[in-house]
Amino acid sequence: MINGPTIVGCGTLGATLALNLAEKRLVSKLTIYDFDSVSLGSYPFEPCDVGVSKVKVLEFHCKKLNPDLNIIAHEKRVLQPLNTNDFVIDCRDCKRPSINSSIRLSLDGHLLYIDSSKKYSTSKNYHRYIYPKNPDFIETAVSNIINYLMNDEYSYHQLRLYNIKKSEQYNLK
Repeated sequence: MINGPTIVGCGTLGATLALNLAEKRLVSKLTIYDFDSVSLGSYPFEPCDVGVSKVKVLEFHCKKLNPDLNIIAHEKRVLQPLNTNDFVIDCRDCKRPSINSSIRLSLDGHLLYIDSSKKYSTSKNYHRYIYPKNPDFIETAVSNIINYLMNDEYSYHQLRLYNIKKSEQYNLK
């Protein structure tokens, strides 16, 4: 398992991943980046979080779940490669411009993309978000991501598609 990952983008997928890593005590250090605030109906956030910075809400909840977690929250938009040797997980809605991410994640309804390929496509953007957000699919997707990280599958440098509804996995490249 990667210790000390950096999650860029704390929307549905990034926030749920951060909370699961904290709750399951899978990391001792976690760095998170996002620039905006919680909007109404945003999973996994609560209505009382609306209008508050996503990273501040996550920092609070992650520390509540795991008081020993060293969490570093940056309230800023990442538009260039980060100056870090950390394992960077890109959960931004739009993966452009490219940052120095180790993996790129995208979830559209029941379709989860995990891209750990070394070649970063500047033309493809796998995040149209056509399907509605289903909490069961989100939690299953995060479980798949955690298994992927724990089994060091990112070292295979590939693009995977998980059809969560059908419990199927495809290697796309």
